[in-house]
Amino acid sequence: VTYDFEYVSIDGERPSPVCLVWHDWESGETHRIWRDELLRMKKSPFDISEKTICCTYYYGAEGSCHQVLGWEHPTNVLDCFTEFRNRTNGTKVPCGN
Repeated sequence: VTYDFEYVSIDGERPSPVCLVWHDWESGETHRIWRDELLRMKKSPFDISEKTICCTYYYGAEGSCHQVLGWEHPTNVLDCFTEFRNRTNGTKVPCGN
């Protein structure tokens, strides 16, 4: 599963999730859920167990949204930002860090 939250945040405050989009690579389906529905949900709408790899870009943001919504965190997270920084720290990157 690849996913991303859109949210608003005020400096020093917790994020306020606006939307969640995720793509299930097994089914090929993409889903979108807006704020009103997100706030009613007690858990993630997609599998976050050890059976699933949850791919994000900068899990710190996604993890904060999980926290605000009261959801458990995924068992397996692949954070592409962390992987990017691991490969590029100490180097000059044409498009910036």
